[in-house]
Amino acid sequence: PGLSVAIVTLCAYPPGTLLPRLASSVHRLYAERHGYSYRCLGGGSDAGALTGGRPEAWGKIRAVLEALEEGIFDWVVWVDCDIFFMDLTATLDSILVRYASKDGEAALDPEPQLLITEDSQMLNTAIFFVRRSAWSIDLLRRVWGPADGSPSPWVNHTWWEQAAFAHILLGDNHRRWLAGDGAEARGAWAAPAYPAEVRVVPQFEVNSYHPISSRLVSETWETGRFVLSFNGVKSLSAPLVASILHANYYELFCDLNDIPFSRREPLGNAALSPWVSDDDLPMPVQLSPPPSPTSEHGR
Repeated sequence: PGLSVAIVTLCAYPPGTLLPRLASSVHRLYAERHGYSYRCLGGGSDAGALTGGRPEAWGKIRAVLEALEEGIFDWVVWVDCDIFFMDLTATLDSILVRYASKDGEAALDPEPQLLITEDSQMLNTAIFFVRRSAWSIDLLRRVWGPADGSPSPWVNHTWWEQAAFAHILLGDNHRRWLAGDGAEARGAWAAPAYPAEVRVVPQFEVNSYHPISSRLVSETWETGRFVLSFNGVKSLSAPLVASILHANYYELFCDLNDIPFSRREPLGNAALSPWVSDDDLPMPVQLSPPPSPTSEHGR
């Protein structure tokens, strides 16, 4: 619908880690395809300036807030660095039309300000859409912490900023649902859990998990789904396993979307099969276009 959209991410990983290079390639190709702005912040000074000494996951709050405060984007979409857009034909606009409009109308409903997903445990901020508005800016500032500068109780929580989001968006429900009695109380229980400004997008639409970390068939990535998230894969397997999966799924992304070899990040045996040395292979893994046949074959 002619919206100005920015994709923002923070890839704060140790030097030499493969994932940031592959993820930024996927994100950049996707943003270029659809005319979205793309901002990939790195680790080190970038992360330090955003987090102010907090765990790096908190950097997303400041990064999105800064993009909103520039006042040039209609919507800012945060994506974690371990998210791949596997289908280049799907658009962020189409998600907004489906979940931020009235009955699928092309014009967006002015009420929704935040589109977020849930997984089998709770709300998940690996990817979320936030509209440029006073409501959104206030929400992110509250997630960051008290306005008086006192420490946030969620800084070192296991779920970091996700816990803060959950508390702010859902934390008063027990009071709201316990208010009144009789029909009033029953009506309160039937009311939506989230504020009116929030829309919950089904996980399969924008945050499908890899089978290693998925808990439900409906949330598991399969060919044809828009987004693949590696959330939890490294902790549930091993760093080496996660790195191999990143490389192989990057290659799959390129093949599914007919990415020219000239635009692909180079991969080698060390990325795809690190347990096999080049000496053990009958020939190197072919990762570039095969040479064109010589004219002798046509004679």
